[in-house]
Amino acid sequence: MSEVSSDLALAGVQSSTDIDFHERGLQHRHEALAGDMPVVAAAFRAGYCLEHITCLDLRQVEEVAGFRVDYQFNRIGSPVDRHVVQVKVGETETATSIASVYPGADWYERETWDMYGIHFSEHPDLRRLLT
Repeated sequence: MSEVSSDLALAGVQSSTDIDFHERGLQHRHEALAGDMPVVAAAFRAGYCLEHITCLDLRQVEEVAGFRVDYQFNRIGSPVDRHVVQVKVGETETATSIASVYPGADWYERETWDMYGIHFSEHPDLRRLLT
């Protein structure tokens, strides 16, 4: 179980699991729907920073047609209280931008769109970043 118990109320989260920090480097894993991410991100806004957003291509690994976008949040200061919110996005589905909540998400979302083709609705400036 995690070393830090989180009393964070996460609206929009479908399920949550505590993780062994020493084994995985995080304490909490959550699953959410793509359209709920602005609400989930807003719950982290007080006291947590957005560490990164990354994408996993699940088309060859699992028998699903799509991707998983991972959002990693961590408590500012000590103790460490790292949360990963995982969102499954189908090949033709759209994720919802959290750049209005965390402006730094702009670059991560642009990179994810550029490299994986995942469109982020409500993004302020979704244009090519790398390619």
